[in-house]
Amino acid sequence: MARVIFLTDFSEAYARELLLGMARYAHDTAQAWSLCRLPLSIRDKFGIEAVVEWAVRMKADAVIGQFYNTDNVELFRKNGIIAIAQDFKKRFTTIPNITGPHYSAGRMAAEYFLQKGFRNFAFYGTRGIDFSDERCQGFRETIEAANPEFTFSSLRSSAQNDLWYYDSTQLITWLQSLPKPVAIMACDDNQAYHITEACLQIEGGGNSRIPNDIAILGVDNDETLGLLAAEAVSHARAGADMVAPSDMMDGRVGALRSALDEAGFSHVPIMAYAAKYASGYYGPFRDAADSAPAFGDRSAYQMDPANSVEALREVRLDIEEGADLVIVKPALSYLDVVRRVKDAFAFPTVAYNVSGEYAMVKAAAAQGWIDERRVVLETLLSMKRAGADAIITYHAKDAARWIIGGRHGR
Repeated sequence: MARVIFLTDFSEAYARELLLGMARYAHDTAQAWSLCRLPLSIRDKFGIEAVVEWAVRMKADAVIGQFYNTDNVELFRKNGIIAIAQDFKKRFTTIPNITGPHYSAGRMAAEYFLQKGFRNFAFYGTRGIDFSDERCQGFRETIEAANPEFTFSSLRSSAQNDLWYYDSTQLITWLQSLPKPVAIMACDDNQAYHITEACLQIEGGGNSRIPNDIAILGVDNDETLGLLAAEAVSHARAGADMVAPSDMMDGRVGALRSALDEAGFSHVPIMAYAAKYASGYYGPFRDAADSAPAFGDRSAYQMDPANSVEALREVRLDIEEGADLVIVKPALSYLDVVRRVKDAFAFPTVAYNVSGEYAMVKAAAAQGWIDERRVVLETLLSMKRAGADAIITYHAKDAARWIIGGRHGR
């Protein structure tokens, strides 16, 4: 039996996924492994010698950990124990490192923001730490290569023992000084949260509202998917006949499908908000539900109204991940998208007739400007004609009454 000690911070999603990945590998390869978590406080309080002593007592074969570069990791080798460094501050030259393509991650972030049309860019991280330095380099060099006229700024504190410490006053001053709108890459999700917190501290939002003025990349998408999947299973257990994720997180349909199947709910279908546009038509619902953003809007993750090609990409991904129906939202101003989706995929397509579309008809009818029954049925018919197999609408009860009444001469 292989005995492996993890010396790492399990408050981080990365460390938890590392442990789960090792456990899955041992299971899939039918190997008997003993995996033990050792808190970082052992190293910080008693030194690396205490970790080595623990490993010897437990007869460990290997230790995977967040080691300081000043730690005498040779002590592990001298005691016949394999030591592997988890990506932390600086890569080791004498032992293997679990690391990643950080420069490429910076390039990918820059390319994403460039495709969104940004001209001002910034990086927020820590100086003297490999994963932050390399992400910054890839981000900056990709932007400079795209257009030397684009602006770039960075705020990087010096490496400290506590990587998550930050000076909020310094961060707020820097954020306010940046030309807007600005696309910021944070070196990790913790740093992204710093920016969010700093923006909330700026009275009235200033010129640092998210996402109107500041777009941030660095939040942990995978951790959010885990929460969404657990929520979907909870709904299914409570009796839901269908789940409909509206979050627009990458990969959420696949995560929900896997979680539902594993929990015994393979029969519960997923109706995905596949093409959800950043729209002004959502206003009445947000007012009624008191869910309007405190500042900014949701255009950072909802789709650009000018882009119909992106809708096809998003719909294709949701179908491939296991969606049973796909939604185009809103409906009335996006009937061309409904038609393109239906023609491209011949897949069950839902048009979402949202609150603003509904409110305009009701308001005009209240003034006596239109025939409500006629306009509502004509509007819904246009959605059906565009290719919708189903329609979500606030007019549903009235429309059903009118249609049934028409059939019976009432």
